[in-house]
Parts: sequence; structure tokens; C-alpha cells
Amino acid sequence: MGQPAMRFCPHCSGSLDIPRLLDWGGWVYDEELCVLLGGGLSVILTGHEGAVAGALLRAEGRLVKKDGGLYAAICQGKAEPDWPDVKSIDVYISKLRAKLRGVYGTDRFIATLWGKGYYALPYDPPSVLPNRSSL
Repeated sequence: MGQPAMRFCPHCSGSLDIPRLLDWGGWVYDEELCVLLGGGLSVILTGHEGAVAGALLRAEGRLVKKDGGLYAAICQGKAEPDWPDVKSIDVYISKLRAKLRGVYGTDRFIATLWGKGYYALPYDPPSVLPNRSSL
């Protein structure tokens, strides 16, 4: 018995057979548990926030357009009448950034290219400042 045939999206021709554990730039996202890990800390995401995080990680630091890959990610598996407005991407990005700030003290995952879209930043732990007593 051979391997099953690859499945592709009829709209964008992207693969539907994608890994459920995404690992890029020091970030790991588990799509089944909806947990984003970086630097030993974890952030629990909603389904839509997770879809955005997954799309950004799959792009491996490349730009993902709001009305392209990110919109497709949140609409995946839904009938067309149930698709949200494309403006909802900004809401999910905002909520994701707020959760990251709550855990990491800063949004260290998403960068914006104004008017174009978003891209993931590799995890980069902050520099440790020297203790005054060691100076």
C-alpha cells in the first residue's frame, strides 16, 4: 500500500496536508492544542488567533498578505456565507499581540508592513542587563 495522494486547495492550490506542529525561528505552534511556545513560555490561542499564528509561521518570516494567506487561514473549512469580513484579520492580530504582551511583556512575534500585510519575527530573547553590583 502506497502513501495517500497529496490534497490541494481548489482555490489557492496550497497543500491541505500540512503539519500540525509548526516550528520556525524559535517559535513552536501546536495546532491541535492551540498553544504557541517561545523561550520556554506558552500562550494559549483561540482558533482564529491560532490560524493567524500558523499562517505566519508557515511563511517562515516572509510577508503574508492580510487579504490573501491570512484571510484564507481563518476561512479554512468554513462555507462561504460564514466567512468573516477581511477587516477581522486586524482584530485577531490585535488580540494575538495583546496575549503576547501579557506573557512576554512585548509583542515579539508579529511585524507589520503597512498597507501590505504581516510577517513573523524569530524569537529573540531580550538582552540581559548587567547587575549594578557587578559593575
